[in-house]
Formats: sequence, structure tokens, C-alpha cells
Amino acid sequence: MRRSPWWSVVRLPEAKSGAPSPTDAVDRHQDLSKALGRLSPEERAAVFLRFYEDMNSREVGEALGITATAARSRIHRALQRMRVDLAEEEL
Repeated sequence: MRRSPWWSVVRLPEAKSGAPSPTDAVDRHQDLSKALGRLSPEERAAVFLRFYEDMNSREVGEALGITATAARSRIHRALQRMRVDLAEEEL
């Protein structure tokens, strides 16, 4: 079973006009990169392993030397911070 793409977890508001322009895509990519850069190294590693390497929580925990529960918590906190950062970028 294929997991959903990592970017579907961080939901960005849809553009109100018709088709999004190429500059909008570039801006979103830059905003996402900035939000990832603001995470702590531990949170960034957990997000990277979970969504870029497509690992489950148990595997992320093993890779980072923490429990699966701690890995889920770290990922959850990181995504919350990213949502706040991305919402602020919209303002």
C-alpha cells in the first residue's frame, strides 16, 4: 500500500484564482523549505525520515534511537510548527 505524499500533510490554502502560476509553485517550495529550516534538528530528522524516506513511526524511532511513540510525538510537533510558520508566511 502506498502512503500519501508528505506534502499532503501540510495543507496550504488553495489559490483563489484559476490555475496557479509557476511563481506560486516556486514561492510555496521556498516557504516550505524555510519552515523546514526553522525546525530543530531532531524534528527535521523525524520529518525527513517519515515523509522523505517513507518510514513508519517504528522505523523512525529505531533510526533516531527513540520509541515509536516519541517519534510520532516529534513528527506531530514538527508538523504543527510548520503549519503555524506557513500560515504566517501567507500574511
